[in-house]
Amino acid sequence: MKHILTSLGLVMMTLMTQAYQTSDLTVRLERQGQFTVVVNGQSQVSNSNIFSFAHLNPGFHRIQVLRENYWGSPAVLYSGKIRVPRASQVVATLDHQNRMRVSMTPIAHYGT
Repeated sequence: MKHILTSLGLVMMTLMTQAYQTSDLTVRLERQGQFTVVVNGQSQVSNSNIFSFAHLNPGFHRIQVLRENYWGSPAVLYSGKIRVPRASQVVATLDHQNRMRVSMTPIAHYGT
């Protein structure tokens, strides 16, 4: 019984530690319209100008922002990489000149 409880406790601690190491990415666009935002192959299409990607592992992540052009094909507004640190909230804002500004805030965890 002790071994089962110890093993269960170890698994729970491992899962909690891994949850604290992931980060969240929010992409904001300073314009209106229908956009597609792709982060590491995961795409979101929306008329909103805010896109959220949760539980990203630390490291560099490829990002693309696309908008349908006049002829109906996708036009790339931005393509590049964003560094996502461990346990952080990252906000990437694409301005009207298609320049990406990135801000990072560590995620506070109680008791650590």
